[in-house]
Amino acid sequence: MALDQLWFAGKKRNWPLAQYYFNESRGHIQWLVRKNPMIRNNVEQKDVDLQGIFDGIDTSSLAMVKDAIEKKDGPTFDKNYS
Repeated sequence: MALDQLWFAGKKRNWPLAQYYFNESRGHIQWLVRKNPMIRNNVEQKDVDLQGIFDGIDTSSLAMVKDAIEKKDGPTFDKNYS
């Protein structure tokens, strides 16, 4: 839900609101990973390390969205959010 609101705030170039929803979304993901850091892939019957996946996304895709919000760069936000 917060991700949808982040997208709308970014599209409207409401940067304080976009920053708020970015922080909320990131916080929700962190909470979920802390709650259950491993999940079972039912197809392959192997455990999947969610912390590792989140760490990779947090330092790449999420970092680029955060940077666009901080710079108030609409076109870059649109590109990186996608």
